[in-house]
Amino acid sequence: MKTKLSMLQITALSAIALTGCGGSGSGGGSGSADAISAASNSSQPFVLQPSSPAGAINRARSAKTNPHDPSSMFVTHDTTAGVQLRRLDVSAGAADLASVDPVTIPGTAGQTAVSEINFADPRRASLAIADPGAGTNPRVALFNPAAAQLSTAFEVVDLSNPDLLEITAPANTFNSANAPISGYRVDSPVDSVILTSTQGPQLFVAFANRSDPGLQNPGTVCAYDLSTENGQTVVRLAATIVSRAFNPTELRLVHNAQGAQLLLASSGVVDPSTSTRQPAGVEIIDVATLRVTGEIILESAEFLSALSVSDDASTAFIATTTPNQDARIFEIDLATLQTGASHTLPYRLFNAQASVGIESSASGDALYVLIPGDRILYTLNRATGLVESRVDLTFNNSRSGAGTNIDLPISLTRRTNDADSTLFVLVSPINALLARSLGQSATIDVLSPTVR
Repeated sequence: MKTKLSMLQITALSAIALTGCGGSGSGGGSGSADAISAASNSSQPFVLQPSSPAGAINRARSAKTNPHDPSSMFVTHDTTAGVQLRRLDVSAGAADLASVDPVTIPGTAGQTAVSEINFADPRRASLAIADPGAGTNPRVALFNPAAAQLSTAFEVVDLSNPDLLEITAPANTFNSANAPISGYRVDSPVDSVILTSTQGPQLFVAFANRSDPGLQNPGTVCAYDLSTENGQTVVRLAATIVSRAFNPTELRLVHNAQGAQLLLASSGVVDPSTSTRQPAGVEIIDVATLRVTGEIILESAEFLSALSVSDDASTAFIATTTPNQDARIFEIDLATLQTGASHTLPYRLFNAQASVGIESSASGDALYVLIPGDRILYTLNRATGLVESRVDLTFNNSRSGAGTNIDLPISLTRRTNDADSTLFVLVSPINALLARSLGQSATIDVLSPTVR
């Protein structure tokens, strides 16, 4: 099934800027644990201290709550010692955060985390890792997020063997210049998913194939079978799914009425010699058959910037941006691949840049959209399509000079616990975590902390 999303007529949406009380404070420590407590009507940043040697580069990459355990969140860091993973106790929501020192993933020195963590089930999670910039030497860290000690929970799967990367392209496969190709070597991993099938553990890795920016090969999902032989994990390339789109950015596993599905989001690519654009879109991959069963194609001018899925896995939310135009959110029914009909779509955010994060509320009534360049967190009412709040996330960072505003929100995630819901925003490069309890009102006040 193929659906093309065109720009429907848009009703004027209002952006309402809220005012409220902001708080200030600092958090973090150098011991074995950090903690911060914040009043319910203020917001204080939780500063994530690294456990790397003095002078080591430390940059937080993403924050992700565990959907199978609402009490835990994981934050990834890049350091010169390797990729680090920190687990936080978020059972108290915004009222209290606590974390232990991060664990360095073995064999990842000089590499970077290139994806968020994907949680396939309560005991299986994955994180894609590669050399910075080049996207070579791909590795995937597999771990048990429920393990009492993370330091003993990791297994790093090395995919740098050419036998695991060389693929044969199916007939009628074309590169970004519309030239036919018969095979290529995948590179630039962007995301991964680990799950247990009837045949045993399977690892899915999405590759963007960005080694030649001017002439890209199609995005590719490689399916690897994992087995244990003589005490060692053996990796075999079982299947490849060659995308019709270019430049994948995310791979998501969902379980819904259609079964287990992988959603592959691609942002598209522009041919620098002709300025023609290959469109962005989302492809639906059936896990049982490893076949593409549907695709959602955006208009040629749309860049896909973020993907999210509702808690019940029935609806996907696609954030897009178009040069010199406003950011938009498309809402897709994953059963029919049709846009929602409750109001005029897509949602439109006036004067907003590209989004890096979308989360739906626990009730499903609202969408939270993070716009990093503007440092804005929007709340959208799904029933009306209207912007309910516009929250300024600008920091006064005294470590870089007051008012320099160099810090950007880079990751948005949500913890759900019955009626209560908490949003977390990760800010880089200061590696601070903002937490805000939403409750049932889906109302956010202005966040304006000072980081010391």
